[in-house]
Amino acid sequence: MFSCRIHFKRIEHAALTFLLHRFRDRGAAHFDARFRATDRNANAASVFDDLGFREVVRQGSDARYQFDLTQPILDEGIVTITYEGVSWEP
Repeated sequence: MFSCRIHFKRIEHAALTFLLHRFRDRGAAHFDARFRATDRNANAASVFDDLGFREVVRQGSDARYQFDLTQPILDEGIVTITYEGVSWEP
């Protein structure tokens, strides 16, 4: 997760969307994310709801979220990531 200073700029959304595409392109069926909520980061878990993850396990403040990579990835066409001059767009 990223600093609260950039939380509402959807940087987590961009990073997760990028990773979802990478994993799907490599044949993965699902993408799992572990998250430990604290007093300071609890709101950051909203990124999983925003992108269509489902919570599959919760034990106290620890949760595991899963995204089914056979489903459409939300935010397609919104995120463009450029790395060393190479542009990638979902």
